[in-house]
Order: sequence, then structure tokens, then C-alpha cells
Amino acid sequence: MKRVSVLFFVAVLVCAFASRANAQGTVTWTSGYPQAGGSSGTIVGQGTATPDSGWAMEGGSVIYWPQGGGTEVSTTLNFGANGNWSFNISGTPGTTYNIIVQVTFTNQQTFTSATVSPDPATAPAAP
Repeated sequence: MKRVSVLFFVAVLVCAFASRANAQGTVTWTSGYPQAGGSSGTIVGQGTATPDSGWAMEGGSVIYWPQGGGTEVSTTLNFGANGNWSFNISGTPGTTYNIIVQVTFTNQQTFTSATVSPDPATAPAAP
């Protein structure tokens, strides 16, 4: 019986630490974004990044390239209050782009970091 309780205790500890190691935060798009911007060749995007308990946002980037292939470009996300992020990128007018947003979260207690992304998206650059 003692062996069963020890194994149960070890299993509980493993699960507790495994679930803590997987928690970093969430990153989501604002509904309707990304979309063509107001100026020719631009695409705008926005969303929210929310760190889990014990984690903090360190920064982020947006990576984009023309659908069907082309040069990949990376730029820094702009962060505002409450974890709101946004970007305004430039491309070829009328061309559709693949877009990936990445936000880095860090945990100072465990000295770890993790990059979290919402679902990849596509959007046309304004004509």
C-alpha cells in the first residue's frame, strides 16, 4: 500500500510541474484582423497577448511574405496597454500575404521563455 501512495504522489508532482511548464500565455487576433490598411500596399493587424500567472511579455514580432512565395520580412510588434498589440506592414499593393505573429513570454522564476502565436492568417495589401 505504501508503494501505491508513493507512486501516486510522484505522479501528482509530475503532472503539476508539467502543467506549469506548458503555461505561458495566450495570443489572439482581434476579430476582423488582419486586413488591408488605409494606404496603398499596407496591411494592419491587432490583437491581445495575455500572460499566464508568473509569466510576463517580453516582446513580439510579425513575420510576413507573399502568398505563393517570396521574401520573408520580420518587424517588431507595437504593444499598448493591457497587452494589446498592433502592426502596420507594407507590401505590394493588391498582393495577399501570409502573416504570423509571435509573442515571447518569460518566467523569471524558472528562467524559461516561450514564443506563442495565434493561428496564422492571410490578408491582402491595400490596392
